[in-house]
Parts: sequence; structure tokens; C-alpha cells
Amino acid sequence: MPKLHKWKVDSAPTGRYRSFDRRGWPSAEYANGDIAAMISCTDEYRPADVREGKHAPLTVRVADWNLSEEERKKWGTFVWRKLKGEFATLKEAQAAAAKIIDEHPELHPQTMFPLEHSQEPL
Repeated sequence: MPKLHKWKVDSAPTGRYRSFDRRGWPSAEYANGDIAAMISCTDEYRPADVREGKHAPLTVRVADWNLSEEERKKWGTFVWRKLKGEFATLKEAQAAAAKIIDEHPELHPQTMFPLEHSQEPL
């Protein structure tokens, strides 16, 4: 069963116009590099604020890769599914994403599940 491989945070904005950019919250990937989940917030990601819990509630979205051909034509490769509720801490948000990924294998990308070999008739 695929699990979340790693969480990563966007790098801090740099350059001449960095004051106009916001640092993104963490997102998670599967081992093959496909996106699995993302966390968002109305506040910018600042590690010091996260440690102290000084940020607005967090929202979690999980990538749903299980789309029909018709849905793929309309939406693309996957669609984001928003989890109910909001989360007070980053750890709670990450745990919620991991729980949904573990409990709902139908959300995983098809590349994670190799096709079973068909059995020859007897």
C-alpha cells in the first residue's frame, strides 16, 4: 500500500520582488514523485510561527488520481479533494492527510498499482 514518501516546503522567496511572494505550505509526494496532498493557509508559511502555532487554521487537500477518461478530458490528470474541517497545527494536518491516503487507496495514482497478470484459462 503506498504511503506518503515525504513532505516538502517551498523555498523562501528570494530576489528583487520577494516581498510580493508568499512561501507555500508543505505538500506531500508518493515515492514515485506524484503529488499526494497539500496544506494551505491564509497566512504565509513561516517556520517560527508554525512552531508557536501563530497561524490561521490549515486546510488539507488530497489528490484524487482515480478519474474516468471523461473526467480526465475535463479536469486533467487529477483533482484536488478538500478534507472536511480545518486543523490547528501542522502535525494535525499532516496526520489527517496521511490517514486519508492510507484509508482510501482509490485516490492513489494508477502507476502505483501494477496490473495483475491475467491467469491463463484451465
